[in-house]
Amino acid sequence: WAMAKLRYADSPWFDSVGAAVLRSPGRFNTQELANLAWAFATVARDDEPLLGCVAGELRSRVARCNGQDLANAAWAFATLDHDDAPLFDAIAE
Repeated sequence: WAMAKLRYADSPWFDSVGAAVLRSPGRFNTQELANLAWAFATVARDDEPLLGCVAGELRSRVARCNGQDLANAAWAFATLDHDDAPLFDAIAE
């Protein structure tokens, strides 16, 4: 969140945290995943493998997401034009 807020789009942080999520997505809670998607969208970093992973994790845990998590994720995926219909269907339910 902070790196995006500061607009550090080219920061190695994005690569490092993206790699960490791809290695062990289950270690991150829904807020962290949604905020990560938000951060990537805020600095316009479209990382398809990471977004696919985040979408899958959020879909499988959508019942544990709060409204803010869902709103952040929906905004991020829409902003990056990452069409994950199953995620949007899960959010809509």
